[in-house]
Amino acid sequence: KVVEKAFIWLEDNSDWTRADIDATYALIRQQYKEIILVEITGAEAEKLHENYSDMYDAYFDLYKLITDPRCSLSEFVESYNNCVNIIETSNENLSLFLD
Repeated sequence: KVVEKAFIWLEDNSDWTRADIDATYALIRQQYKEIILVEITGAEAEKLHENYSDMYDAYFDLYKLITDPRCSLSEFVESYNNCVNIIETSNENLSLFLD
């Protein structure tokens, strides 16, 4: 019941849906697996790994938050915003390296 309420809140307060979260999480898990299996070194590779790890961790935290919210509404909103900020920042940083 709480999970459904969390997804309803998410859909009402953002452009995300449960399907978006599930699909994006699955994609990021697959991409993360592919990246960690590549053995490259150097400062640029370390930055890519760092930003991708941050993004992966934030998506994982967001997924856990939404699928198993065990906090107050204000803590939920704060955690949600924190995850989204990390994801957006990491994505922007990755774009600088990959474009």
